[in-house]
Amino acid sequence: MCHPCGRLSCDVSRQMKRKAEMSPLKKAKRQESCSRARLTYMSPESQEQRKNNQQNDRISGRCRVLKELHETHPGISKMKHHSRSNQWWPGLDADITDIVQKCETCEVNRPNPLKAPLHPWAFPARPWAGVHIDHAGPFCGKLFLIVIDANSKWMDVHIVPSTASEVTIAK
Repeated sequence: MCHPCGRLSCDVSRQMKRKAEMSPLKKAKRQESCSRARLTYMSPESQEQRKNNQQNDRISGRCRVLKELHETHPGISKMKHHSRSNQWWPGLDADITDIVQKCETCEVNRPNPLKAPLHPWAFPARPWAGVHIDHAGPFCGKLFLIVIDANSKWMDVHIVPSTASEVTIAK
């Protein structure tokens, strides 16, 4: 790191100060209010090199930010939450997801959600003691009430005018 303390926050504040110092020049250049004699000529090659250097600085800055966010291995959700309060760049969420998924420590310590236990339906003791009821349709403009006995698997199908509870109870 260039800054003596080596902390990212110091490095970022230094970059912001430099940006503030350059702001009047950029504004004047946009408005073309300064004379062309005072502007420096840059060849296309040096412009390309400057562009590449700026891009490399941006990428290395992003890496430092991601590294500091990932220092304690908080996981994807917490990293995204912390990053959104301080900085943003295109693809930040994808970068965070990528770095966490490639981290072995995060993979080992990732919480595994508990699987819900299965609770099968109790088998009814006699026919029609337990039924499954559902509506189907419309098929060819008609609605159907389907009633299935849980014991024998017998199916009754009735054509009904609507899916209202009054109609279902009446059948």
